[in-house]
Amino acid sequence: MNFLKHKSLGIFLVLLILLCVFFCVSSMQGIISWAAEGEGLSESAQTGQEIFDEVNCLMCHLLNGEGGGLEDAPDLAGVATRLKPEEMKKWLKDHLYEEPRISMFEEDPTDEDIQNLTDYLQTL
Repeated sequence: MNFLKHKSLGIFLVLLILLCVFFCVSSMQGIISWAAEGEGLSESAQTGQEIFDEVNCLMCHLLNGEGGGLEDAPDLAGVATRLKPEEMKKWLKDHLYEEPRISMFEEDPTDEDIQNLTDYLQTL
């Protein structure tokens, strides 16, 4: 009987250790991805990422399985493979003025804002 108690305790400890390792690894992945956010981006792309977050693009657009609240909004994953930078800038500008029913920005973005956002979108 004493042997079973020790064996059960051993199994319990192994499971507890595995559980701790799982949570530690999961936490570290979150910390690493948080720390890497914006890492390696040009200053313009970092500013574009700030605009992207501030405007809350994921409220409508889908990116890597997140967001996507508006069915007609294009998926932004790999957008750089579908649009060249000049096409992207033109699309952003045209979309702002040709489709006033959709308001992506509270106020009209400057050409610099559009350039920064384009630089960020090219990294996705």
